[in-house]
Amino acid sequence: MRLRERLLDLFFPPRCGVCGEVLASGEVFCPACREELLRTRTPRDLRGRGFRFSDCVFAADYDDRTIPAILNLKRIPESAEAEVFADMLAQALRERCPEGTFAAAVPVPILAERRRRRGFNQAETLARALCRRIGTPLRTDLLRAEDGAQQHTLSYPQRLANVRRIYRAAPGASADGRVLLIDDVFTTGATLDRCAQLLRGIGAGEVVAAAAVSVPHRKEPSAPERS
Repeated sequence: MRLRERLLDLFFPPRCGVCGEVLASGEVFCPACREELLRTRTPRDLRGRGFRFSDCVFAADYDDRTIPAILNLKRIPESAEAEVFADMLAQALRERCPEGTFAAAVPVPILAERRRRRGFNQAETLARALCRRIGTPLRTDLLRAEDGAQQHTLSYPQRLANVRRIYRAAPGASADGRVLLIDDVFTTGATLDRCAQLLRGIGAGEVVAAAAVSVPHRKEPSAPERS
């Protein structure tokens, strides 16, 4: 650890993003809150959605408890959050997919210009940390076009149309077997579905999606009962 980081930890010790407990350096959530985040995840029902990935595994819900950690994951290269979410995702994968390993892991790409400006792709940083834990090789077989709107600015129908043209497989890329597709946030599934379609198109037999957090699905309010 660098001297600056040691001094910061000494005078401003890291605290759990949920309960505020003082933590050891490199931690983001205390053990109890980490387990609580994993235990209280809101299930995502993928049935009938027609997704090209067979399942989606995530570490926690995207809510007030995890938003600061996700912002750090996006802003800070090699952040502690990447390591912590990778730990949690590895645990979630062991619980959800205990039956086998993956031939490769592929991160969802970001704009090349954004990567140059930021210096990294947060999905790739997360993927590298996760691959170290599950013994899976990392591949960068997908590309993102320079044009097209940002997904978070669009409605769901617009997202579906947008992802069809902004993601593509890298020239000469090929996949085989069971592939793990990794992103930071699972919102509607449109991006992951398009990327899974591309991976299936270059030979993947199955694609399992994984994300640090998932935005809980908002159910439509029930119609009031008639008196």
